[in-house]
Amino acid sequence: HTAFSTNRVIVQLILVATTARQTFYLKHRGISIMRPLTVAVLASALSLAALTAAPLPQSFPTHAELRKPERWEKNSSGAMTIAFADNEQALVFDVKFPPKVDRWVYPVFRLNNNETLHGADAISFELKIAPQDDYQGLTTANVMLAGTHFYQAPEPGEWHDITVKLPGPADEKQEAATLFRLGMNPKHDIHRFFVRNIRFHGTPQQRYIAPALA
Repeated sequence: HTAFSTNRVIVQLILVATTARQTFYLKHRGISIMRPLTVAVLASALSLAALTAAPLPQSFPTHAELRKPERWEKNSSGAMTIAFADNEQALVFDVKFPPKVDRWVYPVFRLNNNETLHGADAISFELKIAPQDDYQGLTTANVMLAGTHFYQAPEPGEWHDITVKLPGPADEKQEAATLFRLGMNPKHDIHRFFVRNIRFHGTPQQRYIAPALA
């Protein structure tokens, strides 16, 4: 039996785990044939399945995920900490810069496989800069997603709701984006700011994720 019409043959692959090896049983018309498969062949079969599998549904990062400190990565020219401030119900970012350094702080939110930024045409968030005696202002403040997008930060001590326009679904870089950054460039050595209620506007679209090949 070397060739069969595809509309007449049903082949069932049943993985059998043993302590010695992995095997497949091929069943055809009630006749069982056991054929050992090498690890390489099995890996190739699984890789093919991954290539043809339907992609997971994706959505914009949720409010619950965006407010978790552990989802954010430190990204600054100074020594940085990330926490959640219960009294403000907000993420709090603290940074202390060494002398004579270009001061910047842009924490990173990296996407999971079920998250996308493709389709987002704007991002909104509430931001407050902590008051301090030696506050000297900011050089700039930006959201970084498929480019750098400026926003006007509020004066220290004031909560401000900010909306920043993004390139949108037609932008190829945003379609492939796996992270975004939100931050600023302070002019002083010690800086603290709070962020809460981050949300994306638009209609989420599936971003391409290359399958992991064995």
